[in-house]
Amino acid sequence: MLNRKASNYIFYGILLGIALVILLIRLTLLGTINARIVKVETSSRQQQDQIDLVDEIVQENKNKQEAHLYELYTQVPAYFSSQELKFKTFAMAQNAEIYDDDFFQREVTVVTNPTFNTNSIYYELQQDFDIAEVTVTFNIDQSTETSLELMLRNIVDSEQIFIISDVNYQTPTGELYQEVSIQFLAFYEKGSEENAN
Repeated sequence: MLNRKASNYIFYGILLGIALVILLIRLTLLGTINARIVKVETSSRQQQDQIDLVDEIVQENKNKQEAHLYELYTQVPAYFSSQELKFKTFAMAQNAEIYDDDFFQREVTVVTNPTFNTNSIYYELQQDFDIAEVTVTFNIDQSTETSLELMLRNIVDSEQIFIISDVNYQTPTGELYQEVSIQFLAFYEKGSEENAN
């Protein structure tokens, strides 16, 4: 049997060992959590840089399209079909690798003859053209952020006249993906809305 002094040393040794194990586990967990936070912050900064770049592209192309609208009159279709416009938008999204799946959650809505402020250039254009407003919503993350730029380029480079009117994005709290919404206007010859499906 051990004497009292040896028992106390063993007891304090066990307590010290337990305290060291708890301290090591805590330091390891804090290191892992800090590494994750740094990784998410870096990813967020990179995505914000990409978004800023896309905003610049949108602003540049928005002005160019308005300035050349009347020169591009031949690129205005003579008839309007809501279903055809939706399919064309789906095709542009698919081409930009924005698929119809659970991650992207792609949606397209078409509003015919939207209302514009009377001081807006679009209000004046609505006197000469039928206009449809298309909204495309989808999700992106760091691995799919080039899809947003491709989608914007598809809209700008389309044979038909499309003017991007708005690009919005937000990151849901605690998530690593961003919800993106692109609004653009499609122009048709006056009186063509009667052919809508």
